Amino acid sequence: MVSQAAGTSNGFTLQYDPATGDWEFARPLTDTASPQVAVAGSGPNATAATGAWTFLAGTYDANTGTMTLYVNGVAAGTVRKARGTSLGAARATRTIARRW
Repeated sequence: MVSQAAGTSNGFTLQYDPATGDWEFARPLTDTASPQVAVAGSGPNATAATGAWTFLAGTYDANTGTMTLYVNGVAAGTVRKARGTSLGAARATRTIARRW
């Protein structure tokens, strides 16, 4: 898991969802305790595999509000209209591989 800190919520998170077996690029739409979250998930396009290294990247276009998740260099999931305020509050602090 990789995330960037913000005021209350994370500015964004790249993560694995054990409930679905999918990779996710998620960002809250507001910097509040219980925000609505936009998620670009890999779905059946790129499921996680035990014992395999996986390269994840996420892009966010502030002009269109489009988030795209890339798995091993290939676009695996996109969500549009993911505009919100949380990235403005994001700080330089990043967390990598924190246990949850």
